[in-house]
Amino acid sequence: MIAVTDNGRGFDPGSAEFRRGLPGMRQRAETLGALLKIESDAQKGCRWVLRLPLSEATKAEPMQTK
Repeated sequence: MIAVTDNGRGFDPGSAEFRRGLPGMRQRAETLGALLKIESDAQKGCRWVLRLPLSEATKAEPMQTK
């Protein structure tokens, strides 16, 4: 999972200004088998959460460092 949070001015994800970009981002995430969740309110910042699936091999074997 990757999460990005800010304390900026926020936005309304349903507004006309953002409708074209956000669906495209969700579609690209779905292509990877991931889930993109966007939470935002005006004047309260926003939070973007991307959940990426792990392959069975990645789950079973810890990554080794050299």
